Amino acid sequence: MKTIISTVTELKNIILEILFSKTDKVSKVSNTSVLNGLAYANAKVGQKALKDIAIIESQLFPEYATGEYLDAVAARYGIFERLGSCSSTTYLYLYGEPGTIYLKNTSKFISNDGITFVLENESVQIPECRYIYAKVRSEELGSKTNVAPLSIINCTNPPAGHLFCINEFIATGGRDIETDEELLYRIKNIHNIL
Repeated sequence: MKTIISTVTELKNIILEILFSKTDKVSKVSNTSVLNGLAYANAKVGQKALKDIAIIESQLFPEYATGEYLDAVAARYGIFERLGSCSSTTYLYLYGEPGTIYLKNTSKFISNDGITFVLENESVQIPECRYIYAKVRSEELGSKTNVAPLSIINCTNPPAGHLFCINEFIATGGRDIETDEELLYRIKNIHNIL
């Protein structure tokens, strides 16, 4: 950032230094003097002005913006808002007796890491071939839900006829909330995407 926000004391000392260089009528300023009060008041106003200048600067140059100011830059450029965290999905191999029904809200599948997965679509029924692939989605959010293949092996509230379940594929798509660096990268490269 080009604008450096100084403390009130630093700004007051700069004001008094300028005063001493421009006049020979003042040689000393004490802590309780009127000139000290005026210098302090001007320094406080100057500090607020520097803050406002820094905010405008961060909106003109996204590389200097953070947090909500970076979100405002993205909105001004017409870029969709900061990406939130999301859950991961995978396909689960369910093996059991023909006719076994896994209810959407009853059967839950747990990985070795303790991540809970639920059926994404409606309930699933095992056909005559004794197996079916069902799409599952993690209940938790974030990158921690991207679990390795062969790690979802437990089923809570298994229906009668359930023999085993396993994910042959990695669970993908889990993402943490977008950081300032990732949003800044997206702002700078939006034209390359188009």
